[in-house]
Amino acid sequence: MIKIGVIADDFTGATDIASFLVENGLPTVQINGVP
Repeated sequence: MIKIGVIADDFTGATDIASFLVENGLPTVQINGVP
């Protein structure tokens, strides 16, 4: 399984990349704040 980490500077950018990944068949988890 491929694992990709993405750091975004705002919620909109994070949502955009998450939707792109999901549309291409990759399961996605979005976490807001300090992990």
